[in-house]
This record gives sequence, C-alpha cells and structure tokens, in this order.
Amino acid sequence: MPYLHTWEQHGLLREFAGHVTSAEIARAVIESHEAPAFDEYRYVINDFRATRSIELDAEVMDEVAAMDRAAFLTNPRVRVAVVQGPQAVMDTVAAYSASHLSPYPLQVFQDMESARRWACAPLVTTAQSAGTHRDK
Repeated sequence: MPYLHTWEQHGLLREFAGHVTSAEIARAVIESHEAPAFDEYRYVINDFRATRSIELDAEVMDEVAAMDRAAFLTNPRVRVAVVQGPQAVMDTVAAYSASHLSPYPLQVFQDMESARRWACAPLVTTAQSAGTHRDK
C-alpha cells in the first residue's frame, strides 16, 4: 500500500511511499474523511519523504478539493502540513496549494518536527479573533 494512516489523538499522520497514483490519493482522502473521529481532527500531516513519484491528474485534483470542501463543512478546524519529498512530488503539492482549491490552511516543511509543531499549534479562527472561541 502506498500510504499508511496513523490515527493520532488530535489528527492524522499520512505517510506515502513509492509511486503514488491518483486513485490512491483519492482513496486516502476518502478514508480519512470517513473516519469516525474526523470531526474532532485538528491536523493532517502528509509525509512524502519516502515517495519516489506521484501521479495526480487535474481531474482527481479537483475531486480531492471537492472532498476537502465538503469535509470543511463538518470540520473547518483542520490544518494540513506537508513534509517535503522529491521535487516532482513537491511540484504537484505546489500546484494543488497554488490552485486554492482546498479550504484548509496548508504549509510545506523540510522536516517532520517543524511540520508537527505547526500542525499541532492552536488554530486561530476568524470567530476566535472576534471573541467567540470554537476550539477547546
């Protein structure tokens, strides 16, 4: 399997390896959104360090973004951290990020420690800055 999900207390660590196809990316996203604890997640860390290559065509990119937008309606508190992999993989991540298709905040990091520190930090929402706190 080209990805492994590790469910953590407040989020998900998704580790990719080898060659990852569009179908596998879509399956990984569906699996995480359908998890019973999804509504409580605060982060997803996508670790591409063991990935050789990635295939994410524009149609699947749009589908994944649509799934993210639907998931955002039930849980807008998620942030997405990406741990860098090979340049071709990062070009795909950059294209997805630049498209602004996903509603979730997304940051790319050189190492897992930095990604985890950002992903696990409290997320300040517009409601919080206005004085209404939604996170616990």
